Amino acid sequence: MRRYDQLLPQLRGLLESGDDAAVYELLLTLQPADVAILLSRLPDQRARGRVFGLLAPEAAARVLEESRVWLQRDLLRGLPEERRREVLWHMSGDELADLVGSLLTEAGTRLLDLIPDDAPAIRP
Repeated sequence: MRRYDQLLPQLRGLLESGDDAAVYELLLTLQPADVAILLSRLPDQRARGRVFGLLAPEAAARVLEESRVWLQRDLLRGLPEERRREVLWHMSGDELADLVGSLLTEAGTRLLDLIPDDAPAIRP
């Protein structure tokens, strides 16, 4: 926990200064899980997207694999389609299946929430 308390202000300072090269150098010193945690603690989507966009597709894929579903969705949403395709291509098959499944489950849950309680039962 203390490590992130030191890294997060450092990352924010680098972002505020506009020094993307220094942000990238910091990212190179971290494991994908650490990057995922730092991204989850950044306050806004633009900052998360900026940091995530500095990663090579392979590294971005590893960070996605270590991220929570809300962060995966947030990071992917901010990418241009070609970049999104590159990152997803580098994910492991199991992690990609988990990501797709969690997104489908989330969408399905939202749809189920829209059905009124007094709706007729669905019959085969």
